[in-house]
Amino acid sequence: MPPEYLLCDADALLQLLMCRSGALLVMLRDRLKVTPAVLQDVETEVRYNRPFRSRFERPFENAVAAGTLVALETRDLESLLSARGVQPAQIPTEIRAYKARATQYRKHVQDGEAQTHAAAVQFGLPVMSNDKRAIDTLVGLGLPLATPTLRFFDVLVCGRTLGIIDLAKAEKVRARLLKAKEFVPKEFKRSGDFDACAGSFTCRLVGVPGPLVGPTRLPQHYDDVLYLPV
Repeated sequence: MPPEYLLCDADALLQLLMCRSGALLVMLRDRLKVTPAVLQDVETEVRYNRPFRSRFERPFENAVAAGTLVALETRDLESLLSARGVQPAQIPTEIRAYKARATQYRKHVQDGEAQTHAAAVQFGLPVMSNDKRAIDTLVGLGLPLATPTLRFFDVLVCGRTLGIIDLAKAEKVRARLLKAKEFVPKEFKRSGDFDACAGSFTCRLVGVPGPLVGPTRLPQHYDDVLYLPV
């Protein structure tokens, strides 16, 4: 069964919004059956942080209005646990544990990354984040983090593989991010078209036609592959 949510950190989500790649949000929700979502600290960063607000508040709100992005509140996490069959008396304990973990992580990484990885660990959800520094910091401290942690380019390459975006759109996204000096995996900094670069890129998000059968291993590490049926 696919995870209920893909928790998005600000850096990767902003790349998606910057490149007007809303079709990828639709792909995640409708084809891969995992709903992109943000927690409060990430929503605050995207909507109210002065450098971002004028550029990204409206696209963010449009995605939420369309239902392709969900802004999660505590009651949504409680509903998630309830739908999984967690006993009502146990739910407050799970929420407290998540908040305590987020407080611990905030001592080492920024608020958005801390809250996102804390929720991912506590509730067993994947994350989309480009913040390798936060990952390295948490790993170095021996603290668990989201398994897996997808980069924006994992979602982009998956979208290209599934035919959600064409080659021209993929090239446009890559060129825009390179020009803006945004994070781009080294494979896509090389010469050659997008598809050629993708051939040497280990994508962590793979859509598998039909139901998952056989010995597909669940992700155990942040850079494992997440296989989802399409």
